Amino acid sequence: MVDEDPQTYKPDLAGNLNNLGNLYDDKGEPLLAKRYYNEALEGYKELAQKAPDTYNPDLAGTLSNLGTLHRVQKDYMQAKKYHEDALKLYKDLAEKDPKTYKINLAISLSNLGNVYIGLEQDEEAEACCTKALEVYRELARKNPQSFTPYVAMNLNNLGLFYANKAKPNNAKSEECYKESLSIYRALASDHSQAWNPALAETLVNIAIFYQNHVPNQALSMQRLTEAIAILNQCRDIPLVIKLRARAEWALEKWQR
Repeated sequence: MVDEDPQTYKPDLAGNLNNLGNLYDDKGEPLLAKRYYNEALEGYKELAQKAPDTYNPDLAGTLSNLGTLHRVQKDYMQAKKYHEDALKLYKDLAEKDPKTYKINLAISLSNLGNVYIGLEQDEEAEACCTKALEVYRELARKNPQSFTPYVAMNLNNLGLFYANKAKPNNAKSEECYKESLSIYRALASDHSQAWNPALAETLVNIAIFYQNHVPNQALSMQRLTEAIAILNQCRDIPLVIKLRARAEWALEKWQR
């Protein structure tokens, strides 16, 4: 079919290949996922050369998928290449159509920031992560219901980054954690079932920060006790079980 009518079927073929990559990635089969993503990438590159306005979004999406796949496998140099290429496309797309693509720009910046963290390139990581936060804040000002959670998530991630980089910045780490915690408290007060796990995760992170970086036993134990109480109200999904174990371990460490 593709050979008989490539103009009609090549986009469908590339889309199906990318979807197969997603399927095998979700199943934990990275080699097959990589194979199908790469085939989709070749298809979208060819399509985008002839019609960039139509196919650059799909090309950027497949590049991001490949970048994330390689980052998870700790192949950071290859991940960097894919995420840098995706970011270039999303910058152009967001400039032309910010309403549609600014969220993709922010996600792409976060993805590249995570790769730089893996490469221990702290300056580049900070630049990407803080720029992503800036874009998320801009989106949240216009649509707080949709994008405020992204602000909270990125603040929590920045708290971790500043605490654990080669030259820790405890002041910035604490500032990020506190703002993230404040946002998640507000979100959880309206929708506890949806946001209690994220609230508990930030409580655990800031408690461990007060244990390992800026020792404050009273505040750390208070945050851990609160996190455990919240987690005990949540369904026992893997994230909740993992967070509860972290919180209980950190609390026991204080009690030794």
